[in-house]
Amino acid sequence: MRAATDQEFNARARANERSYVARHPEKIRVKNAKGRIKFALSIRNSHLRKLYGVTQADYERLLAEQGGCCAICGSASPGGHGNKYFSVDHDHVTRKVRQLLCAFCNSGLGYFKDSLDRLRKAVSYLEKHTQGNC
Repeated sequence: MRAATDQEFNARARANERSYVARHPEKIRVKNAKGRIKFALSIRNSHLRKLYGVTQADYERLLAEQGGCCAICGSASPGGHGNKYFSVDHDHVTRKVRQLLCAFCNSGLGYFKDSLDRLRKAVSYLEKHTQGNC
């Protein structure tokens, strides 16, 4: 009796795997879905650590402390186009994380360049031009 070559062994292993997949499509679909979710969470955790120095657990804690809402407007929706997560607002000089904001509030702060003076002028402008105040 001769020993199977590596090629023969590998061909049989591939055939066995194809057969298993054909017989158990639901198990394979569930396993692949779990793997994709686990991979996506791993990438997100890496992104949070690299950019902000926080983990997904830190993010979840911040969100719970805020009641699951934007720290400025109180919206329960992250906003934006398909955003699943609130933005991690941080000081661009010190890199210190402040709180979580919806996409709209985060963009607003960015457009005002985190300037209190610009924000105060914008509030004054809106107060001046609100109906009944003109």
